[in-house]
Amino acid sequence: MSVELSDIFNVISLEWSKQFDDYDDDDDDHDDDDDHDDDDDDGDDDDDDDDDDDDDDLISPIHLTGRQTDRRTDGGDNHNIPTLFKKPAPEVLGTWPEELYLNYTDIEDLLDLPDPSRSTVELNGNGHLTIGDHVYVTITLFDHHGRKRRKGGDVVRAWLAEPSLGAAASARVVDNNDGTYRAQFVVFWEGRPEVRAAIIMTREAVSTAYKRRYTCPPVEVNTAVFIHPRDLSIAEETPCSFYPYISGYDVICNLTDDNFRRPWYCGKPRNTKLLCSDWTLSSERNLWQLNTEQKHMTSTQLELISLSNNALPLKTGIFLNVTSDCSSHQFKTDLKCDLRALESARKTSTADGYLYEKKWYNKICRSQFSFVQLTKYLNNVKMVLIGDSTSRQFFYEMQNLVTCEFTTDTWDLAGKHHEVRCENETLKFSLTWKPHGLPFCTTNTPHQYFRPLSVHLNEYSKADKLLLVLHGAAHFYNFHSHVFYEYVKEMKSTVEAVLISHPRSFIVIKGPNAFSFSKSTDHFIWMPDSYAAVYEKFVRDVFSDLQSDRLMFLDMMDITVATEQWHIHSEKFIIHEKLSEIFAFYSTFSETLS
Repeated sequence: MSVELSDIFNVISLEWSKQFDDYDDDDDDHDDDDDHDDDDDDGDDDDDDDDDDDDDDLISPIHLTGRQTDRRTDGGDNHNIPTLFKKPAPEVLGTWPEELYLNYTDIEDLLDLPDPSRSTVELNGNGHLTIGDHVYVTITLFDHHGRKRRKGGDVVRAWLAEPSLGAAASARVVDNNDGTYRAQFVVFWEGRPEVRAAIIMTREAVSTAYKRRYTCPPVEVNTAVFIHPRDLSIAEETPCSFYPYISGYDVICNLTDDNFRRPWYCGKPRNTKLLCSDWTLSSERNLWQLNTEQKHMTSTQLELISLSNNALPLKTGIFLNVTSDCSSHQFKTDLKCDLRALESARKTSTADGYLYEKKWYNKICRSQFSFVQLTKYLNNVKMVLIGDSTSRQFFYEMQNLVTCEFTTDTWDLAGKHHEVRCENETLKFSLTWKPHGLPFCTTNTPHQYFRPLSVHLNEYSKADKLLLVLHGAAHFYNFHSHVFYEYVKEMKSTVEAVLISHPRSFIVIKGPNAFSFSKSTDHFIWMPDSYAAVYEKFVRDVFSDLQSDRLMFLDMMDITVATEQWHIHSEKFIIHEKLSEIFAFYSTFSETLS
């Protein structure tokens, strides 16, 4: 009997669960595959007799509420559900962000949600300021009944904007956990900037999304495609996970060895002609797009994540009057963006910079770089971008700035999730983009393309002049935050090793970006923007004790909040400005190698 992946997804229970046991990793040994020599010659599947058992298994909803004793991994019994959710949070975090929302009771009356028309934004002070001053605003949320919210947890953002000047700057917002939020701004230019604020996600929407991370499988399901090596018509797709538990499967494949020793488990094909070693492609299924997710959500949950209850602008009516006490119309610093400024830029806890005349200015230092000089700093350089499609945007922009010829298949020819490289022979410059390791949402792509950072970087010589831009975020939003935290820790280990082994390397860690005003409802459940600031903090915390004048953190939150981005892929001018910021620091480093 042929079993379709969609059949499995349609019977998976999405009931929330909070109680889990820790699981033991000892029984994930893999004694799976003999070989294909024993394939039957009659062309019939050997699992026909098991059809009834398979169907019985599929129609049984999977509730992650405790231990399971009837699941087994190839090579042994699997006595525990993979309870990553009980994994202790690192001391630096205190608790996982999801845990902060587990105790919020489900809302019954939608009128209890914050009402942007009733909520208030109050300026602390008179609004007459000088460039460089700090200004504070108190945001108080009221519900549709007119009652003040008594708890925090809503994602509230604030920023300054003066469109006529092409100017904007984000604020640092502190949740007072009582329904009020304190926003701190720095005024960077002379003029009449407007104070803007918005409820990006309600507490209840965040809670719905975060609780979903405690359910198997995730909304965006990574899958494995198994293809018979000799008969390509024999193929099967099964769901995958970081953990040795796959909903709907009694037997799973431990593909850790094939995934560069990073944990990866997938349902074992039910067609007995297919072995675990036949894993060929990585793919994905989006339960929202399949309309499966919605079927398992209540009408209240669907309403909570709707666009009508999120990304809600607040009416402020506040315009500041900013004057200058010098000849300049904007904030400027005399500190050059040299290697000494890198540490300050990594540790800044206030606004990273500001936009003026559609150009981004770092508040820490003054850039001496101009793209007219770009080729001067590209001689013999290998620029390597490892990440996702937001990193690929930087590849495209570099192509616009420097001529290079592809030495690999282009994305137009072979899909967008494989390594590409282009070269400029005159400069001896190469530009490369590589996808980070799994999880990665893709469609029918060879799984070998998705490699850990360390594996990608092993191919470079210690003498290479490397400009590395490392990133990861969006493909992790679909999972419990512990998964991304592990990725960042591995990134740090890789960076530490590269800084030692490659003395001519300069490393940029690109942070997550905001897409506050998303126009897609499904983003709130499977790719919630509420993770962006959380994951930026993860990166800063993990790298906080790593000191190097060859390590840069590229903040993407401030510019994307200030410019009211609505898509995970930021506007092109933002990519251009952030590339300029990279080269403001890299140009200084490059001069030390001359």
